[in-house]
Amino acid sequence: MKIKIFNKNRKSSDTSVSNNYSVKSIIPNYKNTGRGEIWIVICTLLTTFSTGCSLGFPSPIYHQLIKKRLLNKFNSSWFVSLFSVGAIFGVLIATSISKNFGRKKAVLFSIFLLVVSWLLILSSDYISIHWAFLLLYTSRLMAGASAATCLLVLPMYINESVRKNVRGLYCSSVAVGINMGIFFIYAIGNILPWQLSSILPMVTLIPAAIILAKCTESPYWLVLQQKQDLANNSIYWFRGFNHYDPEELKEITKYVEFTLKEASPSFVNKLKLLKNKKILKIFLDCLFMHCANQFSMINGIISYSGKILTKGGYDKTNFYPLFILGISQLVSTIISALLLDKFGRKIMIMISTMFVIITLGAMGVYDQLLDIGVLDISKSYILLILASCYLFAFNSGLHSIPWCNKTFIENTAYSRQNCCKKIFIEKSVTQPPFFYRFGSWGADTPGSKPML
Repeated sequence: MKIKIFNKNRKSSDTSVSNNYSVKSIIPNYKNTGRGEIWIVICTLLTTFSTGCSLGFPSPIYHQLIKKRLLNKFNSSWFVSLFSVGAIFGVLIATSISKNFGRKKAVLFSIFLLVVSWLLILSSDYISIHWAFLLLYTSRLMAGASAATCLLVLPMYINESVRKNVRGLYCSSVAVGINMGIFFIYAIGNILPWQLSSILPMVTLIPAAIILAKCTESPYWLVLQQKQDLANNSIYWFRGFNHYDPEELKEITKYVEFTLKEASPSFVNKLKLLKNKKILKIFLDCLFMHCANQFSMINGIISYSGKILTKGGYDKTNFYPLFILGISQLVSTIISALLLDKFGRKIMIMISTMFVIITLGAMGVYDQLLDIGVLDISKSYILLILASCYLFAFNSGLHSIPWCNKTFIENTAYSRQNCCKKIFIEKSVTQPPFFYRFGSWGADTPGSKPML
């Protein structure tokens, strides 16, 4: 979105860079309330809300689709699993679109996929039962691709657009929105018909698309495209009159100049960066977090929570167990968002991972004791408590932090190779490398200072 800048009383300063173009940092003379950052958070909440509904959709709706004979016991497992298959393709799509067309267009594409996914689910009720499962399969593939795009692009879009001191809080809106959607679908899935449960999440995507159309593109991506004037307008639109700083565009440009100069398009040359022990450490740290995230079995537990609770002794039409699980996810995500910038990512991810391991193991022990007859279904409340604690632990850090930190890997690596090398080596003695800020594009940790 291009914002008009008046020519009257314009203050400017020129900064030359080695890429043979100049950057003009202009201070606009009109007032802006600075609600751009709020708009992008609202758009994120609405989009990820529908994504969360799609992720949790099979759990309460599963038995309704089987009763309607749209699914059966032979093909129903694919209805859940194809979500993850779609996510694999979504990663490739998101990377290509966000790089070549911008973060904003990638999110719009994600919204489009999700709308089509919900429409396919609704359409399955109006065709032959023998072919309905194909529409349901396709809908899950598209929903998975949309979810992957959201998880990859939205944190990147937010981190590149908002102020440093609120990045942790605003980036957590991705996890908050997803868990709000899961809570919503858990709450209404056993009460309302599945058709209505599909329409309501789809409706939220309409205002999300309208708000996103109002938002500007990421200033970082615009500078990469050598559109400095639009990048300056974007910074001002997001910051507003009170928080606008013309020096911010210079910082972004210096970083882009360095990455364009030093970065090689060759995949082999990028791998050579890992010879640097500091870069290798940050890569392994983030790789560990993503492995812990993916091997925590969260997708299976969310998608099959209804069947898990039914096996534990609860009626599949019972409203309260899923409602309690949804509350646990939502509350823990909000608490995590509020504490993330206060305590930092390190302590949050360590505590979250430890309790996920403990609660997941406890649920496995409970299941074994139930199978051998040591426990009976009269103790079903134990399973509900363990599942609630597991979801609370997962959403306290392991849910959002790996995705937030992923957007910092490449930026931090290049910064280390340049002017931050000396300061990095000095600070790495006391702090793990990916928990403090590099320039204006690194991780937000309390007490850290910009290095550029």
